Amino acid sequence: MLTGVFQEKLRQDKGALVELTTAGATLAGVATLAWIGSGPVAMLAVTSLGFVLGFAASTVLARGLIRFRPFGDSVYADNGPQEIVSLDSFTLEIEVLRAVDGVDDLEFVVHRLPVSVDETTTYNDLIPFFEDSTTIATIPVPDKAALDTLARLSAVFPPGAFPAFGEDSLIAAVGLALRTASGGFVDLTTRERSEGRALLTRHVTAVELGDTVSLADSQEPAFDSFVAPDAPAPGAAALAVGGIPSSRAILRVNLPPAIADSSDIVRATLILVPEGPALGGPGDSVMLHTFGLQADIGLKSPYWLPTVSDTVIPGLVRVPVGSADIIRVDITHILRPWQSDSTLPHAMFLMVLPEATALSELRVLSSRSTMAPGIHITYLPLFLVEDL
Repeated sequence: MLTGVFQEKLRQDKGALVELTTAGATLAGVATLAWIGSGPVAMLAVTSLGFVLGFAASTVLARGLIRFRPFGDSVYADNGPQEIVSLDSFTLEIEVLRAVDGVDDLEFVVHRLPVSVDETTTYNDLIPFFEDSTTIATIPVPDKAALDTLARLSAVFPPGAFPAFGEDSLIAAVGLALRTASGGFVDLTTRERSEGRALLTRHVTAVELGDTVSLADSQEPAFDSFVAPDAPAPGAAALAVGGIPSSRAILRVNLPPAIADSSDIVRATLILVPEGPALGGPGDSVMLHTFGLQADIGLKSPYWLPTVSDTVIPGLVRVPVGSADIIRVDITHILRPWQSDSTLPHAMFLMVLPEATALSELRVLSSRSTMAPGIHITYLPLFLVEDL
């Protein structure tokens, strides 16, 4: 239903710019994706309360899991497989994509995990394995200013780090917890990337052509992911976007025919009111994307990607973790095609990308709230409307 103010503005002279702010949009219920697991980036994070192993008052946001492929009974050299005399040590390598800025006490604490970890393992399953008694190494994380695009970090530990290595069919698994006094986050590469995967190297003494030599071989992850404690549920009048498992929201817009059919849209801005602060790793941002739908069939609705320039990604807004400010997203590129293509549904997805790879989450108030989503539209009427 149009307001009196809007009716008056429609009666302005032809060629005048008209602005409309409408809450006449409806948000569908949260669509929870069925896919859960690691994507191209896995996130480990701690809250601003800090996370120190053994402190019950500390709060963990996520812990990383890596299970490596099995090693062989022999080690290969130039002359083929060689008999192993003794196992000397291991080297773990991980690669950092991003880290919080301005925190100089970040470090990974590496724990020994059971080799049974897989996609069904939960955060609670692993609580007993993230204790001081299972710690096998620590790896300092350089300050962001010292990081290149990718930073390769490593730690060396003795064979006793995996006392059941032989019994476990020469398989090893580790857990990664982030520790800092001030809070922060680190993004790690995972096995889906073509480069930068984690690596476990076995250093051994072997016999080659009758001589004792030092050799090494390495294995990549067979499985890597992360686990996190369950987050509190959003309120009854709110929608969760992002998180684990990742959620999307569908925004269906009741666009007045006078705008859809008889105007030139100059600018359209989606206005969202958060239920509370944006969730995620301290110092990080939540990447909220808005995509127009090609067909409105619910969770599996196909959506179209906008044209991206070197400096602008349409429909994207960065929301700092901890911010509860009103969110404004430019959706001009979504509304304009609705005017020229009558087959497009007047609907869009709200998504946090990348999906299911980080804890970043937004809770925004829905149409069930008194502060429902709105769209502010500036448009140019194509002809004078005498009566509505």
